[in-house]
Amino acid sequence: MPWPRRSRPDTDDPVALTAAFLEELGEEWRRDLVGLPAWRTISIASEQTRKTVVLELLRHIRRRVRGTRYEYETAVSMWSSAIDELSPEPPIHRSQPMALTWSAAELAALCREVASALDESRICARQYTAQRWVHLAERTGALGDPQLREALRELAAALQRNAVDRETHSMHRGLYEDIARMLDEPGLIAPDAWRRTLDADPSPVAAALLALATTAPASPSARFANQRATVVERLGPDAALERTAALLRAAAATRPASDEAPVMAAATTKLLRGLVHIAADFDQAVAADAIADLGIAAYRKVAHFGACSATLGTACSRALARRPEALAQLARMQQRTSHPPSKAKLDKLLLEVAERLGVTAAELTEIVVPDFGLDLDGRATRVVGDATVRIAVEGETVSTGWTNAAGRTTKTPPAELREQHAEEIAEAKALAKGVRGALGVQRARLESLMSEDREWPLHAWQVRYLEHGLVGTLARRLVWRFADADGECSAIWHDGQLVDMLGRPLPAATAATRVRPWHPAGALPGEVAALDGLLAERGITPPFAQVRRDVFLPDDGDLRAQAVGRFRGTRVRQHQLAAILKGRGWRYELRSAAWDSDDSPTLELPAWGLTATLTLAQSREDEPASERSIVLGVTCEELVFSSAGTGVPPADVPLVVFSEVVRDVALVADAAADDDASGE
Repeated sequence: MPWPRRSRPDTDDPVALTAAFLEELGEEWRRDLVGLPAWRTISIASEQTRKTVVLELLRHIRRRVRGTRYEYETAVSMWSSAIDELSPEPPIHRSQPMALTWSAAELAALCREVASALDESRICARQYTAQRWVHLAERTGALGDPQLREALRELAAALQRNAVDRETHSMHRGLYEDIARMLDEPGLIAPDAWRRTLDADPSPVAAALLALATTAPASPSARFANQRATVVERLGPDAALERTAALLRAAAATRPASDEAPVMAAATTKLLRGLVHIAADFDQAVAADAIADLGIAAYRKVAHFGACSATLGTACSRALARRPEALAQLARMQQRTSHPPSKAKLDKLLLEVAERLGVTAAELTEIVVPDFGLDLDGRATRVVGDATVRIAVEGETVSTGWTNAAGRTTKTPPAELREQHAEEIAEAKALAKGVRGALGVQRARLESLMSEDREWPLHAWQVRYLEHGLVGTLARRLVWRFADADGECSAIWHDGQLVDMLGRPLPAATAATRVRPWHPAGALPGEVAALDGLLAERGITPPFAQVRRDVFLPDDGDLRAQAVGRFRGTRVRQHQLAAILKGRGWRYELRSAAWDSDDSPTLELPAWGLTATLTLAQSREDEPASERSIVLGVTCEELVFSSAGTGVPPADVPLVVFSEVVRDVALVADAAADDDASGE
């Protein structure tokens, strides 16, 4: 149907023509553009008019998404499709009657338009059809034009600077690598932050090690081992070890700038993997420490990208798994990694190692916890020059104190030591940092025992918990349950001995005595008050709430409904819910308003053969969402338990498990409550 004459735009006015087309197109998805009168007018317009329409569409996209972290929008996708129709890539170009022929100057202008648009809003270059202009520049033979070459360089730099997620980064990387190949300028691709850190080491030893690392295969081989032995012998084993560890630690500490991609480039990953292979053959603890530090950094979760470098993290974990003396560092990696897929890989690897050694994964984790040289009081002393540094665990913190030759104590190293003993000072600081990080990890692990079905023979418990330099500082402030043929009793550690809840020394235990964590859900009448008073009297502060821990028991409503419904209708902020529950071992993926997502938080309890699921109400279509289309709030429904897919009534769930799981959800209900949103 033809347009009314008064509303038909002038075909010689591309701006008006574009505006009319956008108005007819609207915001909804359309499969057929031919049905739009404005599009039919564009199709018969002059080539110059159609070129201007393409540029206007690009500018319209730019205005629409300026200053945002735009991910997907139907209207913008339609505008990009219209550009595809007007200027298809070869070989479609030859069979498309509407195809446009661009000059080198015009392609340069388009590339500059896209480059500056990308800097205004960190979105995928696909929305600006950037790959089209790059490929047209190559296939139309215009690469000899200096103006176009400079515009392509600007576009390559913008592509490197801007990415919003792993998929976008992958697309951008492929495109700027294409530009570098087309221009025959390998140096066009700027090294990432990690590669710059490695290249910043001026040492000839570092240069030799990096050159060796570039020849390393994906997996260790006999040939590479021979090459490594030759280079290390030439450099000197001590110098090679020191510099390798320094390079790995420097890479682990690297953080890219805000305008850089937050994940490692493939070439940098390959180089660091080679350094890991070099370090893995040193049997000194410093090498294992550096590999574990790098592995933790590689598995670090980056929002919208996943792990910083899953490939490198896996290389680090497998290098540690091959050496029995490095298993403590592998366990540290597992405990410090929170990215779910990466943690699952480490759990699987630890299980493989445990099976090889004939123990369970939980036992292996306990056995390999490093004590950092701490004595039974949680203290370590190091001599640096004529001064002494003391590192001590004090409750939930780690303190460092320096004492000089005159007996003066300070919190920082004496000035006279900083130049002559810089390396020893750095090692002391690294030790304190390691103790501090491990203390938090072990505290969380001990708290997780509250919901696990674990017990130990007395001797094993003493070695792994009571007498351990690091873990003991936590375990000796907890209440434990002791059982043998004569019965059970609760006890704490005080003044070098175990005492019961009345403060009396515990009778001599035997090899048959079993030990397990004490939980208030199974306490005897009056036991909680007695233990609370005993801890207060002896001045003992538990590392986490144990005696005063909130206890949740099934109520009549839970028993009738065969599920826990006390949180039904509670409206919570989704991001806080995810953060709290994931930190306590639950599995959950954020719900999105842009695609179907009805995931519910799930907690696996393998020790009991149970699974707990917090069901959430289905999200509404008009649900408020973030810029990245993540739903802001969700509504809780029921908490259900199951075993092998079959529901388990609350009455059949062990009290300790029931209490701990409901406590997790109660924490969410209290901390993440959305007071401004209705649960309706």
